[in-house]
Amino acid sequence: MKNEAVTIATHQVVAAGKGMGLKQNMLSAMLGFSDSGSAVTAQESWTKALPSLVAPRKYAVILTAEKGSFAKSVNYVCEGKNAVLFNETDQGMLSAIPMSSEQAEANFTEFVEGAGTKREINLSMSYEAMIALCALADSLYRRSLQALLDKNFRAAPPSVKELQDKLKELSADTDERWLTDFIYAAYNSPRDVDVHKGIAQLAELGVVTLEGEDILPTETGWPFLADLADRRSIIGVQNYYYQGGQPVRNTTVLLRTCGHIWFFDCADISLVASVSGKEAVNLLKQALAPGEEVPAYSPEEQTAASSSPRQATGNRFCAQCGNPLGKEAKFCAKCGAKQ
Repeated sequence: MKNEAVTIATHQVVAAGKGMGLKQNMLSAMLGFSDSGSAVTAQESWTKALPSLVAPRKYAVILTAEKGSFAKSVNYVCEGKNAVLFNETDQGMLSAIPMSSEQAEANFTEFVEGAGTKREINLSMSYEAMIALCALADSLYRRSLQALLDKNFRAAPPSVKELQDKLKELSADTDERWLTDFIYAAYNSPRDVDVHKGIAQLAELGVVTLEGEDILPTETGWPFLADLADRRSIIGVQNYYYQGGQPVRNTTVLLRTCGHIWFFDCADISLVASVSGKEAVNLLKQALAPGEEVPAYSPEEQTAASSSPRQATGNRFCAQCGNPLGKEAKFCAKCGAKQ
């Protein structure tokens, strides 16, 4: 059965929710739904969407892209077994599609299903190193495309300055057909990246060597970097939820290549790991799962909560079952899988 889209005026979301006896919570306020103070009668077609819009336990911005395509973006909210996918129009209207949480999961898990020969690669690194890794993979891929177009092309090795200059361009414009741009857009937290520092860490991990300013992939680093550039599909989920009574932000990216699936946990302490198809589905379900109960909206707390939700620093998840892991965990406390 196809889920039908409904149209709701943004300024009526909270008022119509009140008409259904719903009380706005802090995540809903973070979305910018204003409270006029009065209640209105909700149209029948709105009733399935309003509980998730007014009192969500998870809010996420989801980016998806296929090979060589720009990213598509959609907002996601869920309050338990029900979810809503929505976007806002220029006219201040919401186009919202209510559905079950299982249906929503199925819409997105297809981006990572059907592939994933797992490799024994599980690299913990800084955010700078993760972005430098992606920028290097893109740079090498650009060189391979140039070589295909021009048989006389002789590429010099990528340099630290080249990658640093490329990242400066991202602050003004992104092209999500490239891995670095997609990660940058999914993380949605503009910040300066010290490429030299990031590359130095990649050298410590054995992915590259540095010769002056030139970056040379190692024997094991070459196939790793080449695979990262071989995108078939990619999905990024930046989600907001409450944990321990505090707002938390976490970003998960899953990249499906020709033969593998790569998991990017984007945080100050980031993770890049090879996962199986089943593990990727579990990680995506965890990213979309509702969090704990969210406090009711309070104007006094709104500014602090919405302006700087706590980044889930080093927030790791079990690749087997999706259970949150401690920073130094070697095994999952829920399923016992080795990390």
